[in-house]
Amino acid sequence: MAMTVLLGIVGSITGSQTAPSLTDLVIIDRVSGDVIYSTPSGDLSDAPALLQTARDELAVLTPAQFASEWGFPHN
Repeated sequence: MAMTVLLGIVGSITGSQTAPSLTDLVIIDRVSGDVIYSTPSGDLSDAPALLQTARDELAVLTPAQFASEWGFPHN
């Protein structure tokens, strides 16, 4: 969440239209810090369920399966 807040602040300063909001699910590469995937969760009440879904899938899927399931490239 801290990274999302930071990206949101930087985006608002630079005028970026792609900066995530606090309710976006943002997947960040731990090594590079790059945003790999970002998706809006809907409203604030929907965010915890989306985050839990991602966590549940991360617990049982390989990184490649997770990337495929969520629709982003995996290295």
